Amino acid sequence: MECLYFEVTMDSPSKRIQILMAEADINQRELAKKVDRSPPLISGYLNSENEIPEAFLLRLEKRLKWSSMWIQTGEGPKYTNSNSSTKKHPHVTDEAEPLYLVDKTEVTTTPSGSEFRDLENGMVLLTIPLVDEYAYAGYLSGWKDPEFIDDLPKHSIVLSKRDTGRYRSFKVRGDSMDDDSKNAICEGDIATGRNIEPDFWLSRVFIVPGRDYIIVHEDGVIVKRIVKHDTVEATILCTSTNPDKEAYPDMILKLPEVYEIYSLVKVERDWQRR
Repeated sequence: MECLYFEVTMDSPSKRIQILMAEADINQRELAKKVDRSPPLISGYLNSENEIPEAFLLRLEKRLKWSSMWIQTGEGPKYTNSNSSTKKHPHVTDEAEPLYLVDKTEVTTTPSGSEFRDLENGMVLLTIPLVDEYAYAGYLSGWKDPEFIDDLPKHSIVLSKRDTGRYRSFKVRGDSMDDDSKNAICEGDIATGRNIEPDFWLSRVFIVPGRDYIIVHEDGVIVKRIVKHDTVEATILCTSTNPDKEAYPDMILKLPEVYEIYSLVKVERDWQRR
């Protein structure tokens, strides 16, 4: 039975990191300090069954000599004496280069942290943080933490011109905005928004009829259509496009309980889930 239990605890990268933590006799806060990352980020990784960014695994390998290959696959030795932070796993190939892996010499970074790269067709490639499924647990406490944001995966979109605004992408959860139309926003889609500064929340300026928003509330991250803004009561009325109003009723949010609001600018569909 002991052997069977050990196999169960090693079925994901997060579980293998926990095994190494137990062997090193360190807790989450101590691990965060050792690798110079925020506790909310570490908590998000350890409570996730999803893939953990390779950049973080290589940081563990460089700082603590924990084998990134073993954490990722469960194969090979658990520890390494290698000082290299660029070692690749056997399953990683160079058959294609993701859009966000660009030459740093060709990237312009704005004060808000957005990265722009000029494209040959006159458009620009914008690279921004992506709040993936694994990061939702820590985002509400780490959304203002530069280290947490820096460790998030990256997502790229193409814009017609450069923009000084602050952008962020979120992987959509749930079907509240799925109305079976071509404009449906479904679970698994990646929604990208441009941040609306809180100074504008005191007016109706930021509300555009028919536009959807990403709202970071103290209870979670939601994608909704704002249909009313009460500046006196400091509330917003949010509605879902899903016609099932029993499952997805309208909601009133108090702006003091809202951390961030993003005006939705682009949605990329997850065709594998359709």
